[in-house]
Amino acid sequence: MLRIALTGDLHYFRLEKGQADSEELAEGRRLFFETYLRAFLEYEADWHISIGDFTHNGHEEEFEELNRLLKEKGVRYRMALGNHDAQTLAKSRVAELTGFPSYDVVHTDEATLVFLDTAKEMSPHNWEGEIDEKQLAWLETVIADSGSKTLLVFAHHPVYGTTTHSTDKWLSVRPGSRLRYVLAAKDGQGVYFNGHNHVNSIVQSGHWHFVQSAAALCHPSFKIIEVGEEYISIREIPVVHGDLTRGREMLRSRFNGFAFIEAAEAQGSEGDRNRLIELEL
Repeated sequence: MLRIALTGDLHYFRLEKGQADSEELAEGRRLFFETYLRAFLEYEADWHISIGDFTHNGHEEEFEELNRLLKEKGVRYRMALGNHDAQTLAKSRVAELTGFPSYDVVHTDEATLVFLDTAKEMSPHNWEGEIDEKQLAWLETVIADSGSKTLLVFAHHPVYGTTTHSTDKWLSVRPGSRLRYVLAAKDGQGVYFNGHNHVNSIVQSGHWHFVQSAAALCHPSFKIIEVGEEYISIREIPVVHGDLTRGREMLRSRFNGFAFIEAAEAQGSEGDRNRLIELEL
């Protein structure tokens, strides 16, 4: 069995010099992120995966601090690039800092894992997703080569017209993209995991499930994905701790540039958080 721990938008940030409420921000950051990351990274899994906006501004210091934590825990980690991750630096520099190409494929016995790059480069004022024809052609080949084997796609932006808010302005891959048609060529079960919109949502369309994860600051949780011979299980693991709650409240009124969604909306329904997908044998 393959087990994956998946986190949505984390938005880990560095403190800026002269920033207002710097002491409160520093304490809120420590309480929230240390507690959340400890719970996420200590959960036993074959892979720990971020679906983008792992950092808030894509600063080198943000990547370096997260890399240090990942190395300390010794987890096998991958990420899909989010618009905030590519906000400050060129994607080539981000690849150097993370050690991963912008898009990639990983083969396991149970499934093929695809990591897409849907982020605009250094575009803080337009956070719509995009995917160019070169990457789409590559994806077509990966999908064809996967045959009927389970395919798990990890991307930051949702496919237009799938999960909650994916038809809103700049809250999906560009509506005119061929991405959905490329995915439709898959023979067998596919699951597309994304973040970006900060709310949980699971939608089935044909033999694809589109699974959107809430932002950690909006609904503190992560997902556990298990792929067996007969099923794919998607379970939400809530992170509940007094320090995390205190840190979140300290950040809520001070953390600029982050879209806080009320918890009731962010968590979604039971069906938006947990799903058992039976595989055709």
